[in-house]
Amino acid sequence: MSEQIHINTSSLETEIESLKSMQSRWSAMNSTPPATVGGGATVNELELIGSMYHDLHSTMLQLIGNTIGFMENTLKSYQHSDNTAAHTMEKE
Repeated sequence: MSEQIHINTSSLETEIESLKSMQSRWSAMNSTPPATVGGGATVNELELIGSMYHDLHSTMLQLIGNTIGFMENTLKSYQHSDNTAAHTMEKE
C-alpha cells in the first residue's frame, strides 16, 4: 500500500501556466524599432530609446523563460520529494 504526502502544487502549476501564457503573448509582439529617417539629436535619441526597448523586451522574455524553468524544476522536486517520503514511510 503506497502512502503519499500530497503536496498541494496547484498554485504553482497555475502560475507556471500563467507565465507560459505571458511568454506566448510577449513572443508574438514585434519589438523591432521602426526605421528612422532624418538626423539630428532628437532622431538619435529616439533610435536609442527604440534599441533599449528592444533589449528590454528580449531580456524580459529570457527572464520569463528562466522563471518558468525554475518553477517547473521546483514542481518536479516537490513531486519527487513526495514520492520519496511515501516510499520511506511505506518501508517503516
